[in-house]
Amino acid sequence: MSSQYPFVNPGGRLPNDARTQNSMLDAARAHEARARPQASLVSDRYNSSIIKVKNNSGTDVTRFGVMGLGDVQMTHADAPEQFFEQVYMDGEEPAVGTHDGRFCIALDFIPDGEIGRAVVTGLVQCQVTINDDAHEYATITDASVAKLSSQGTGYARILWKAGTTGDQWAIVHLEPFHAESFWAKITGNAADGTNKWKYAWTEQQRTATGWQDLSGGRTGTTTTDFAVNANEANNDGTGVQGNSIDIDGTVFDDNSDLEIQPVQGDPVVRVWAEMSSTSTLVYTFEYVNAVDGECA
Repeated sequence: MSSQYPFVNPGGRLPNDARTQNSMLDAARAHEARARPQASLVSDRYNSSIIKVKNNSGTDVTRFGVMGLGDVQMTHADAPEQFFEQVYMDGEEPAVGTHDGRFCIALDFIPDGEIGRAVVTGLVQCQVTINDDAHEYATITDASVAKLSSQGTGYARILWKAGTTGDQWAIVHLEPFHAESFWAKITGNAADGTNKWKYAWTEQQRTATGWQDLSGGRTGTTTTDFAVNANEANNDGTGVQGNSIDIDGTVFDDNSDLEIQPVQGDPVVRVWAEMSSTSTLVYTFEYVNAVDGECA
């Protein structure tokens, strides 16, 4: 190479034939390609963890803020070429019950009504309200574009946090939901059919000698985030019930006041948080129902 294309001395004339100049340009471009970091060759539109978001939350969202994900901004029918280039969605004010598992972390400062980049999966920095130092996951904070909230289950695994309580900077891994269980006290009930009930509950924490309400823990009422007893799943008022008792049997025939009872007495049970078939967060536990009433 050096003999065919000799170096030019200071003050010397540059080669002016096209073949030499093209070869020099090819060599320069090859060197630049080798030196360029490979990641920079891939734009955001080919990175499935980064999407474009239009901020429709009603407020400006700072860098590393949180938005719930709504509808797509462009469909395949509207703009097929742009649809395949990059995912582009609406960003909304996070709402518990709507955006659980449907949220993103902003990579840019995104004024209200403007467009920016956001992370939907993978590692990212953000602020998290640490409700309990033992919490390993986080999810959206209702009506807040500023931060996530820690909990026992969720879509964001907390890999590192700056402190153990309050609002802290953290590194989280946005990932699919992990169904996990936690301890909760059953505190109330409301009828939900024949021999079935919806249950109120309060998340619990184990102590050296017993149990206590978990500070900042989750709760459910008989109308919102209620839990159901899996043992009652197929109760229908006739025949063998989920507690393995036949309510059409002789004992019940001879003692008409006997009835299946809802779970009572504030027992502490293991509750599972999981996604339903309609992508709603639901709570389930198992407890054998008692039978009570006057005997003849």
